[in-house]
Amino acid sequence: MGKSYNKDGSHWQQAAARLWHSVVSEGLIKTLKGERQRGNNLGPVWALDCGCGHGKASDGMMAAVHKAMQEHRHEIGGHRCLCVIHNDLPSNHWAELFNTVNAPAGYAAGGPPTAMAFASGKTMYERQAPDESLHLVVAFNSIHWMDHQPRPLSDGLVFQCSTDKEATQAWLQVKQRELETFLRLRSAELVPGGRIVVSWVETKEGGGVFKAVHNVVNVMADEGWVSRETASKASLPFVFLPMSTLLQPWEGLEAIWTADNEVFLHAYNTRVASGQCDEGKATEMFFDDLMLSARGWAEGMVTSFMADDCKRAAASGGLEGHNPADAADAVAAGVKQFYVTLRGELVRSYGNRPGPLGIKSHVFVIRKI
Repeated sequence: MGKSYNKDGSHWQQAAARLWHSVVSEGLIKTLKGERQRGNNLGPVWALDCGCGHGKASDGMMAAVHKAMQEHRHEIGGHRCLCVIHNDLPSNHWAELFNTVNAPAGYAAGGPPTAMAFASGKTMYERQAPDESLHLVVAFNSIHWMDHQPRPLSDGLVFQCSTDKEATQAWLQVKQRELETFLRLRSAELVPGGRIVVSWVETKEGGGVFKAVHNVVNVMADEGWVSRETASKASLPFVFLPMSTLLQPWEGLEAIWTADNEVFLHAYNTRVASGQCDEGKATEMFFDDLMLSARGWAEGMVTSFMADDCKRAAASGGLEGHNPADAADAVAAGVKQFYVTLRGELVRSYGNRPGPLGIKSHVFVIRKI
């Protein structure tokens, strides 16, 4: 899967996260008000942040949560310490996470009794906290990642664009089980009245922007950059289920919000309208932004694909002398070419004109009954 669910909280992820700050904050305040009304012990407030990555998107969200707790302190039982368990894979860059959230402008800069940050290095499909201990669970742009791929997609990288019926059916079954597992575990960990806030990306028919991503390794195989075997085995481990399928396992659904993910198109229109640059330069910047975003979440996986390809080449005598330095250079060259190819596919897919991504973000708030 790479280094983390959400490698570096890229620009569009941070912008999208800001849309939902009030949703997350309001949900937690409702939980804390209910807890006070029931006369429960008013100790620290515990939140779980699933798929935190380097914390760029998480930090702003938890800062908004903490601000709301301060503003509503008289309704929630006074000043209560916000304790956040940041969850991601063991290979996540945890030092960068803590540098972000503990920085002078980070939400946890003040430390106790204001706010504290903790870490849990395991998949989100495992237990993270004791029974009835969490007030809030946030899964922002992370729950689409799969813990287990039953088999590769034979025709490309992206589930949404695949025509491999046997593989996509197997992926669907695994993803639905993972969703059910996620909900069951979080339900056990939440206090009564606790809330889960889940953001989910849904692609339009045909896969939207991911159409360009789907064929990249196939094009690289056509051009001799990777083997056909690598192209047939490389898959990006995420599934964007349609909303109707996603909602099936949820009970206690409190609210749904939807927004178009048009951060890049908005930036393009702003640059042109403001006179910052002409349409040609703004178009180049549009595709640059898409590329930076892709690198943010795909870099670890792309590196893994290229490393596997080099191992196959070495095993068949394709890397002269099996020199580790040569292999490292070959991996770096393959990664670089992946993004060169991806940019070409994006430009071709969009007709060299900025346009919508063809994806929407949904946010669900689920209350534990």
